[in-house]
Amino acid sequence: MEKARAAEAQERKRRQKFIRYFSSILFLAAGLLLIAVYALFQNKAKKKAELTATMISNLAKSNLQSAKDPTLALQMLRYTFHHFPLPTAQGIDDYYKAIIDNPMNGYCQKVLKGHTSEVLHGNLSSDGKFALTAGGDGAARLWNLQTDSVLELRHGVEAVEAALFTPDASRIFTAGQDGKVIIWGLNGARIDSFSTNLRIFSADISPDGQLIALGMRDASVRFYRLDGTPFGKKLVGHRGAPYALDFSRDGRYLVTGSWDGTARVWDVEKREEVHRMTHDSSSVRSVAFSPDGRSILTGCSDQGAFVWRFYPKDPELSPGYNYYKLLAGGNLENRAVAFSKDGNHYITCGENNTICLWDKSGKVQRVFAGHTDQIVWVALSQDGQYILSASRDKTARLWYFDNIFDDLNLELRDAVNAVSMSNKNNSLLSGGRDGLAIVWDAQGRPAFSLDEHNLSITSVAWDTKGEHFLTASWDGSAIYWDSLGQIIRRIQHGSPIHSAAFCKSDAYILTGGSDKQARLWSTRTGRLEAVFNRHAEPVIAVAYVPEDGVITGSQDQTAIVWDLKGHPLVTLKGHFNDVTAVAASSDGRFLLTGSRDQKARVWTRAGKLVRILNHNGTVTSVAFSPDTLNRMLTGSTDDTVRLWNRDGSLERTFPLEDDVLSVCFFLDGKSFVAGCKNKKAVQWSVDGIKMLEFGGTDANTGGNLVNELDTLQENKPLYEPSLGEFYEAGLKLTPEGLLEMANKSTVNELLLFHYRNPSDEEISTLLIKKLKKDTSLSGLKQYLATYRNLIRDDSTLSLANYEAGLKRLIDLEDNLENRKLAAVYYNAIAWNNLTVRRNFREAERLLKQALKMDKDYRRIYTNLPAVQLFLGNTRQAKALYGEYKDREFEPPATPRFREAFLEDIREFDKRGLINTPELEREVEEIRELLEN
Repeated sequence: MEKARAAEAQERKRRQKFIRYFSSILFLAAGLLLIAVYALFQNKAKKKAELTATMISNLAKSNLQSAKDPTLALQMLRYTFHHFPLPTAQGIDDYYKAIIDNPMNGYCQKVLKGHTSEVLHGNLSSDGKFALTAGGDGAARLWNLQTDSVLELRHGVEAVEAALFTPDASRIFTAGQDGKVIIWGLNGARIDSFSTNLRIFSADISPDGQLIALGMRDASVRFYRLDGTPFGKKLVGHRGAPYALDFSRDGRYLVTGSWDGTARVWDVEKREEVHRMTHDSSSVRSVAFSPDGRSILTGCSDQGAFVWRFYPKDPELSPGYNYYKLLAGGNLENRAVAFSKDGNHYITCGENNTICLWDKSGKVQRVFAGHTDQIVWVALSQDGQYILSASRDKTARLWYFDNIFDDLNLELRDAVNAVSMSNKNNSLLSGGRDGLAIVWDAQGRPAFSLDEHNLSITSVAWDTKGEHFLTASWDGSAIYWDSLGQIIRRIQHGSPIHSAAFCKSDAYILTGGSDKQARLWSTRTGRLEAVFNRHAEPVIAVAYVPEDGVITGSQDQTAIVWDLKGHPLVTLKGHFNDVTAVAASSDGRFLLTGSRDQKARVWTRAGKLVRILNHNGTVTSVAFSPDTLNRMLTGSTDDTVRLWNRDGSLERTFPLEDDVLSVCFFLDGKSFVAGCKNKKAVQWSVDGIKMLEFGGTDANTGGNLVNELDTLQENKPLYEPSLGEFYEAGLKLTPEGLLEMANKSTVNELLLFHYRNPSDEEISTLLIKKLKKDTSLSGLKQYLATYRNLIRDDSTLSLANYEAGLKRLIDLEDNLENRKLAAVYYNAIAWNNLTVRRNFREAERLLKQALKMDKDYRRIYTNLPAVQLFLGNTRQAKALYGEYKDREFEPPATPRFREAFLEDIREFDKRGLINTPELEREVEEIRELLEN
């Protein structure tokens, strides 16, 4: 029995020990599981945070690009939307709308790349199938716009000044600085050529296709038949080379523009000058006849562009002319001008890298931005739907003439941008994106409309008595009206106006514009009284602050409180996106700001943050109630208006059918009006009752706006930049996108990316991987040549990647030519180490490598003694200088090594390498050695 009980007790102990052991294992496993789960969630949170940060960064980069290149900005938004799986649609839509809502934006369909130098000229075939460009690289290129294929037409070594289609688009003519004209077929075959023996500056083919006119170096214009036969006498009169030519559409006249500051009209048949247009001291760089032949457009080197009337004084006598309009005045060179096909618009472009489209009144209607250097030529398609531009940035671009977003059914053109209530009779004033202002009666019926503005109305306001009102627009004007719609005064801000308001009992009008300024004007005289100039980005919102103050909100993410003399008093900082709306309480004690960061903020007048009011979209509009309750309204792109109490508590949310763009209280504070994107203005009571609807149609949001752009791409595609261009523009790519970019890029392109972004380790790693796999000798040689140029005075770019490229060159093909090339580049790296990085030991090693490649390369021996000098081996250095000084170097410029040595010593001195008294003495002795 005792043995049995002992055995049982032993078994019980064993089981308990096992249970404790097993429990500890389970506990440990559970702990590890919890740690793993926590780490997983932490990792997910980290990745989400990283993605969010990247998305915000991309939106910001896109916003920065919107003015420089709207097409690139839109495509950056598309990439971000499609590659970052976050709930970012609202933020992206806001940025997207900010771009396409601007009717001034022009959009690019194609970028034609391939010239290795500036593009000087261009044309489109009459059937619209081909584009033709001429470059400073001695070649013309024929681009098939339907298949995107290209043919190079190699004219010669010197620049091709003009490339022209015959009117029937059956042949091509190229005219170059070498004085030759070459005729080509559309298949790229050379048909014929002739030489003029003079440098050619300009060319044009007559409308009947029988003659080609050439502007020559001797200041004459000469005519040739298309077979190269000279035709008739030359035109003589200019005192400088004719830079531009254009036939009238009937072929009777030719207008020429010259370095001598004149444009001249010639009778082609009589070969006589019939009239002259003088531009003071400016050279005339471009000329164009209008389609009806009654106007001439000239572009000048420093005076802008001029429009001249041109008409026959008598059908049997010579024509007359009269200058009547100046476009783009100021020191702005206009290298290219053209008329639209209907003659109702002018096109100018030049040194500011943009194309401007003007209406006949002289107002800019659209700006085409995207080139990165001066535009030197512009042409239109036969149907007038496209513009072709040629630029010094080595590209040509094809642009849509019209605003392509007019074709999208996005219900944006008639959205209600601004609303204001009259204190006199509850009349509503609304302003829309179609440029129309409407006054409505208290029953919601339109009393009258005003269509004086040319572009979207951004702001409206009644004065305090309800007897006058104000409208402001992207067309740069603010108009002061009486209550019956008669214009009293028009104010020109000087740039698109985003917001306007009355100030100080209506004595002043305040405007805020794209020029980063707000301006204060006298209501009575229209005189400018003050300029508010402190913001770093466009001023988007303005309001009066009782007593004697104003508040402005800007895309620089700040709002500023000013006195009426333009002195800044307080800067309100806290928003982390554009400030889109501002308001002040009726007693002036509190301020309210709204932003794209989806928040409104309440401040004291002294700038202390009091409250933060949240939305789920951009806060587009804000208002204080006119009573003493200081309740607040905020309108947002989240399709709501929210009513807030003074303490910041949310009293009520009002659902709308679309983005809310504007809000205003009625005078009694018991109701308000909201203006929406869907062409509606709606009155609500503060109790939540929908009272009245002013006009409008059913909302049609059309889904996500970026998806609308995807749809548009199928019919009217925008240029889609490469991932490399996105990267260069600052867009953060996904890892997959970065890898795709690397795979599609050459080693030379990756090198340039790395040079501009030296801290990006991913690009450096991809460059090394690409280098190891690259089998293109021509690409590798281009990479090495570029590297040599980049490191001339650079101390940051890794030299290891350069040496890796040299090793790869020899690995691919070890021959005499490549070894000679490697010696040149090893010597270049040695020079960088010697003069820039001052790593003399490394320079010595590299020179030894260069000698292994090619011991006959003489420039190695100019560096050998210098390296020894700076290493402190002065005896060896002097011996080498003495050994080589009388040997032949590179005659005739540098006959002997002594001249090369002395030139290098001057360079060392200039760079501060000779920096000790001892070294100065040694160098002076070496100079004496070399000069004797």
